[in-house]
Amino acid sequence: MRSVTYDGQFTRTDLRHAYILHYKSGILAALLIADAVLCVAMLALFLTGQWTWSLQMLPNIAIPVIFLSAPLWLPYLLARSQWRVNAALRGRNSGAIRAEGIHAENGLAVGDIRWSAFVDYKLSPGMLLLYQTPNAFHLFTRQMFATDEDWDTFVSLVQKRIAKRQPAGRNWGIVFIVLLALILIGTLIFGLLPSSN
Repeated sequence: MRSVTYDGQFTRTDLRHAYILHYKSGILAALLIADAVLCVAMLALFLTGQWTWSLQMLPNIAIPVIFLSAPLWLPYLLARSQWRVNAALRGRNSGAIRAEGIHAENGLAVGDIRWSAFVDYKLSPGMLLLYQTPNAFHLFTRQMFATDEDWDTFVSLVQKRIAKRQPAGRNWGIVFIVLLALILIGTLIFGLLPSSN
């Protein structure tokens, strides 16, 4: 295998897209769907006259909407805070993709990472995240590679060398969490708890 070099600099938008890809999962999609259902239900209750607007209802509406819309604003906040504190993200990243692993340089550190150190990867058009732990990833973008052929070689090598981790039994946990969140939201908004007189 020939060595493929990469060189480039990330933008804060790249980092935000990386966090969106990192957190992209069934639970986030379920939260967004639940948020849409919640908004439609609240609108229907207001339009049918079953609810009248009062300032006391604001927390009952705002808290669930903020919680359920986390997939929209959380990646932006994480990218913004990491961009400020992590100089390696703002600096130039370069290196080489080799048969035995990745040689990386970022102005602050130089190192070689063997393929066996990576446990998972996530791929989207133009972006690849390589994971050494479930929450620590190395970001690679298409713009860092000189040609489409170099990018395709890198992606192909990652797919051959790193087994895609399958979430074992996580789906039932996601369904349980979403149902619990919907029950809590229903309780807050629709007043399903018994009122104390």
